Amino acid sequence: MEHGDDYLTDRKFRDRFNSMRLAREMTDVVIAVENREFPAHKLILAGCSPYFRGMFREGSNFDERQRDRVQIDPKGELGIRADAVEQLINYVYTGKVEISHHNVIDLIRAADLLELAEIKNKTLGVIERHISFDTYLDIRDVGNVFDCPRLSEAVDKFIRKNFAQFARTETFLTLEEDEVRKYLKHECLRTETEEEVFQAALDWCKKNGPLSAFVALASDCIRFHLLSVKFLAGVLADDTDVRADSAVSEFLLKEMRSPANVVVSASRPRLSTRVLVAMPFKADAFHLAMFYGDHVEFKQRPYPDSLGGATYDFFSVCQLDSGRLLVAGGILNGDYNHKAYIYSVASDEWSQFAHTLPGDLVRT
Repeated sequence: MEHGDDYLTDRKFRDRFNSMRLAREMTDVVIAVENREFPAHKLILAGCSPYFRGMFREGSNFDERQRDRVQIDPKGELGIRADAVEQLINYVYTGKVEISHHNVIDLIRAADLLELAEIKNKTLGVIERHISFDTYLDIRDVGNVFDCPRLSEAVDKFIRKNFAQFARTETFLTLEEDEVRKYLKHECLRTETEEEVFQAALDWCKKNGPLSAFVALASDCIRFHLLSVKFLAGVLADDTDVRADSAVSEFLLKEMRSPANVVVSASRPRLSTRVLVAMPFKADAFHLAMFYGDHVEFKQRPYPDSLGGATYDFFSVCQLDSGRLLVAGGILNGDYNHKAYIYSVASDEWSQFAHTLPGDLVRT
């Protein structure tokens, strides 16, 4: 079916309503935010925003249903900004919105209030790409306020990736103990060596006291087998606070004398920058070679029970990203395997891939 140039396409429909809005033609409501006002049509707003639909629909308990002026966040308690609401009203009419690291926090607050899920999801993606030490506290607060685990985890990943710098901030020193433990215990802390993790724990205990609390914190969180004897001896010799606390100094001497913790050369990081993984067919275990500078550490890990160990054959392995491998296809217990599994090198954990492999791919 062919239509003339004047056929009412979705784009033209939007453009005409937006032109009417800008000209204040047939507008029946004004949205007021801070000291600014935006004329609009109740029907258009309600058609795109569940928040406005609930406000304007017949039988609504909102007083605003009968009004031609609606004040958004009148007391300023929600942090809703006029510029953000203006952008979202433009989006309702045009389907377009400009999201940048400059306005993303304001947009997510407003989109959450107006229940614009698509914009909220877009802003989350932008936020994740623009986390920095200038923004991470605001972003963490936004994640907590809007109960957004995805955003909170993105901030945690940023902190783990930049832990050495984070540990030198006042924010780290004022964390509650359970939060400090959460970061110090994580396998994926990126530092030059474990010395930085040790020093972060020591600095936090000095700041929050008593210093003797370092014994329990370090026992639970510090990987002493990654610290050199030279480093620990230097702490005992140079740190007057440590020397003055008998509980801490005796604890460190004990760790230095432990055969399991002796590192002759140099301290190493918790997360290796290079890992070689060997996954043989028909085996109960696979092998990892972890490269730490001039030191190589070998580990053997069992395959998960779901892979059937010695019965799994002819599977394929590929790298998903810097820390995960995808194991897929092959023959499992004598049959073609339609499942795939993901192995995280950093956390040493297996998980099942969310999708089933197509039959022709399994048999390739």
